[in-house]
Amino acid sequence: MPIKSSRVVSVIAAVAAVTAVGGASKAGAAGYYVGEIGARSMARGGANIVNPRDPSAIWLNPAAVTLSTGVQLQLDVNLVWLNSEFIRDCGGLDNGCAVTDTIDRTYTNQDGSANPQRAFFVEGGKRQPGALDSSGAPVNDASVDRLGNRDTPSRFDGQTAIRNEAGVQPIPRLFATFNSDSLGIDGFALGAYVFAPSAGDYKFSETGPARYTLIDRDLLEVFYGLTAGYRFGDWFAVGGSFQLVTSGLNQNLRLTADTVGNEDQNYDVQVRISGEQHLIPSGNVGLWSNPGKLLGIGNLEVAASVQLPRTVAATGPISIEKFGPTLQAVFIDSGLASINDEGATATAEFVLPPFYRLGLKYGSDDVFGDGKKTVGFDVEAAVVYEAWSTYDHVFLSTKDLTFSVGGGEATPLPPIVQPKDWQDTISVRLGGTVALWDRMLELHTGGFYESSAIPNTTHSVELVDGDKVGLGAGVSGTWNGIRLDVGYSHIFIFDRVIGTESIVTAGNVVVPPPIGAEGELRTRIAMGSYKASYDMLNVGLTVAFDDAFNFGVHTPKAELPGPVAAPVEPAVPVEPAVEPAVEPAVEPAVEPAVEAPAPSLLRLSRL
Repeated sequence: MPIKSSRVVSVIAAVAAVTAVGGASKAGAAGYYVGEIGARSMARGGANIVNPRDPSAIWLNPAAVTLSTGVQLQLDVNLVWLNSEFIRDCGGLDNGCAVTDTIDRTYTNQDGSANPQRAFFVEGGKRQPGALDSSGAPVNDASVDRLGNRDTPSRFDGQTAIRNEAGVQPIPRLFATFNSDSLGIDGFALGAYVFAPSAGDYKFSETGPARYTLIDRDLLEVFYGLTAGYRFGDWFAVGGSFQLVTSGLNQNLRLTADTVGNEDQNYDVQVRISGEQHLIPSGNVGLWSNPGKLLGIGNLEVAASVQLPRTVAATGPISIEKFGPTLQAVFIDSGLASINDEGATATAEFVLPPFYRLGLKYGSDDVFGDGKKTVGFDVEAAVVYEAWSTYDHVFLSTKDLTFSVGGGEATPLPPIVQPKDWQDTISVRLGGTVALWDRMLELHTGGFYESSAIPNTTHSVELVDGDKVGLGAGVSGTWNGIRLDVGYSHIFIFDRVIGTESIVTAGNVVVPPPIGAEGELRTRIAMGSYKASYDMLNVGLTVAFDDAFNFGVHTPKAELPGPVAAPVEPAVPVEPAVEPAVEPAVEPAVEPAVEAPAPSLLRLSRL
């Protein structure tokens, strides 16, 4: 395909791929992810790390899969709305959008070794002098009133906002767990999963002031793998997951070939890049304990988990979609330059960080202690630390992409570096649940604060971020082993104003300037004010098969019959025992007493 100059070609490919992969890096919480996995977790403000009570523990804390009883399957869909706006503003200063301070960054290879190719340098205060307008003012003055004064949409006044035009982003997930208690064996659990983290979608006008950063983008990141855990009684469990990750994107943006650096869209180059990488290895590990059981104070649970980092080398094709009309006529139609992009690809390398989670939870399934479990509750406090400082730059190399000028020798493109310089973040979360009627109905709420991963120096509309506060609420209902969860969250991102500290520049494809010219044609494109928020609605369905289909350890046990008694022989009448006749005792004959004769008067007289 014919094309402008060598410099045009090189930066078209390099900057396009770099910017695209910058968006492709996907990922985590404070940086690329928003909210937490699962409707219950979202509703609780992300404070659901200790014991999620469902298969989403695979991501949050793999040790807790041992607490999800029986065989469970969880289907989950999260709907994400990103509301964002950007007002570009160079501060009303002379050359305000020009690079006024020198940008000098040097990075290392992924193994920490030095590499002079991993450097980014822009000399400050070198805005190129140019032609004058009818009033005698330079047309390439980068102040608010001058930049883009060739009647192009690049002109901005510090007041007109552009807004994200993308609609809702649906994100499906699937988790499954198997606990050995379904076979009557306590302690062991397995899990399998396919899921994507939550992130917003982006779309801006292809002629607006954000066009050099982003026009539209579709991101892809999918985790899949296996989890295993073991629980020692009721007080300690350990678990881990082996993860494979697919990362990819399809992104569209513009570069500029304006030879005086005025962002004239007649000299724009619109570029699309798509690419992906499969089977990126990663994993997570987790611990869980219930010291409250040992201390006799109820369910006082504590847990910790670590999400391991990922090293990405995403590869994809580069395509040039269209040129501005002046660029088309001057460079392409004239045959001034040509490019060979057949089979050309770009590979971007970067590292995504580890996360460290810690949670403390207290609750009771039976507040009244009457055994009916009419009312229960739990409350959890959690802290999450994300080491985003590992994501400091993107390194781009190209393959099979060459250019030539005036029929000269084909020249390959040099490597390109895009600074990120992200910073570590911390999230503080608090949430809880009130459970009614043995968890037939559950009410959730919670909130969090999270610091921003992206510094002012590299923040742009490519990924809107900032210090943020999130609030959530939700409800769960369970019937016959089937649970429906609905969660909602609103995330407020604090407004940001980016000033002269910004180092995000337009990809000017005639950098360095044409032969015989001096100066710096790149302009800063991220200065201005940002407003953003997220709304998320998550619906999940969890099926506990043991309960729903009456099998496994939770199958109602039928009463077993007692031992069978031997048949009873009919009773034989028993003759009453005959007592031997007892002869009546014979009383000895008693002689009748003989009475003495009464004394006579005669005898008495003789006395």
